[in-house]
Amino acid sequence: MKLRTMVALVGLVMVFPESSTAQIAFGGYYSAARDTTVINVSGMGEVIVPPSRAIVFFELSSRESVPSAAAQANEVLHTAVAEALEGLGYSRDQVVPWGYGAGQSNDMMRGARPPGSEIVPSYEVRYGVRVTVEPVERLNEIVSAAMAAGVKAVPMVLFQVADEEDARRRATRLAVSRARADAEAIAEAAGGRLGALVGISTFPEYDRSMMGNRFFSGGFPGQGVQLIPSDLTVRQSIHGVWIFEPGGE
Repeated sequence: MKLRTMVALVGLVMVFPESSTAQIAFGGYYSAARDTTVINVSGMGEVIVPPSRAIVFFELSSRESVPSAAAQANEVLHTAVAEALEGLGYSRDQVVPWGYGAGQSNDMMRGARPPGSEIVPSYEVRYGVRVTVEPVERLNEIVSAAMAAGVKAVPMVLFQVADEEDARRRATRLAVSRARADAEAIAEAAGGRLGALVGISTFPEYDRSMMGNRFFSGGFPGQGVQLIPSDLTVRQSIHGVWIFEPGGE
């Protein structure tokens, strides 16, 4: 029985009998004609883009000896932060809540008192708000204003690209171009030439809602901290299948 060979990258070689039809699956099945050898290639495209906006998360914490006082202090802090951001053009609706927590805090457990001393319980209230900053160049201005109003922690800053679709499509075009160039090189090395495209599939390498993000965590020790956003990388992978035409010219 005569055999046909499918040429592929990554050292993968599959053999099909002459009477069979080669089927390559990448999110679907692509059937080549009988006795047809195909070249299966993957490619990746990367596009570097600067972030255009940032989502900054603030943590507002208050601690007092009784729960009601802690809650009241946190409400005062929340109002001060909202007013500070309002002065920079952000309405109360743009300061979005993202978390809330309250509980008893023991100073003894934190090592604030020497062994043997009286345990004095306290109560802590934490309230989180987030603000979308666009353009991203205003990030440090917004963070500094919030910290001046009493914020002591910024758990995370999330950088994003506004025109995500354009960056993804550019990466896709680059991935297809690279895959085709590799397929042509394989065909030439095998003594033939590249034929028609049989099928192609895309595989994004990121969560669309979290595309290319960078994170800063742990809060900041004081005011005057300068955050410098780094460029973001958008990646796109593709898998393509081409007909192999033996014999060169």
